[in-house]
Amino acid sequence: MKITYENDFTQRIDQYLTRKLEKSRNQIQNLIKDGFILVNNQKVTKKYQINLNDEISIQFPEVKIQKGIQGKINIAYENDDFLAINKPADLSVHNDINLNQDRTLVDLLIGNKIKLSSIGAPIRPGIVHRLDKDTSGIVLIAKNDKAHVELSSLFSDKKITKTYLCLVQNVPKTQKGTINSPIKRHHEERTKMTISSQFDAKPAVTHFEIIQNYKFLDTYYSLLKVNIETGRTHQIRVHMQAIDHPIVADQKYGNQKTNQDFKKIGLNRQFLHAASLEFEFKKEHHEIATELPAELQQILDKLTIV
Repeated sequence: MKITYENDFTQRIDQYLTRKLEKSRNQIQNLIKDGFILVNNQKVTKKYQINLNDEISIQFPEVKIQKGIQGKINIAYENDDFLAINKPADLSVHNDINLNQDRTLVDLLIGNKIKLSSIGAPIRPGIVHRLDKDTSGIVLIAKNDKAHVELSSLFSDKKITKTYLCLVQNVPKTQKGTINSPIKRHHEERTKMTISSQFDAKPAVTHFEIIQNYKFLDTYYSLLKVNIETGRTHQIRVHMQAIDHPIVADQKYGNQKTNQDFKKIGLNRQFLHAASLEFEFKKEHHEIATELPAELQQILDKLTIV
């Protein structure tokens, strides 16, 4: 379908199409991101300002039906509006447009007949935020569209306290610290993110605090409590690598020798866990927390406390 913009004032393309097509803003932004919406045959960002006589081409992708799969879901908290799922590592939150993955959290939710919001459907129904595939921990799932919008606003307005636990190589010089460095997609390795001062890099702020120091094979490590103000892709992993404290067993940003050493003692995933979320919803305070997964605690038990 094609639309010729006939207004004599500019406006953001995602806002315009959300009203024009009566779709959710999230759906429109995903179509823009995935290249299904073009302006004058060129790919644009969601912030593109459309002008008089711009031709907008829209191709709604043919989406395969997700039938869901059976499997256990660890529900940390549930009410009428949302669930908090304790996601294991090695499980993607949702699939891509071609359903290339055999098993995702969304598949399990559908298979267990859990009510989900329509925002983000059919690929990302109910998904308010995401964790990397190999990161475990709390993920919020909206049951209805109103809750989805409200929870998304809490994230965007930085009204949700997000706490992570991670094991990093080398001991930080200070007990507490803050990393304030913008992040953008790597210009060569498109599956990676990187610190950047360029105009299109997005602000990213990470706070950390040392919980415990360890020693293993003559190298020192620190277990950190991390709070992030923003939620950029791979944020903690990129920021920790940038200050010479890569996360242990991170295959994309970590130290490969360290990764091999820890693999020998049974660590087959990155040592990063989304431990808790704290927020106010409908005037009710929620603090949803999970224990460190057994496979990560077992690794700590094999290290020497210093």
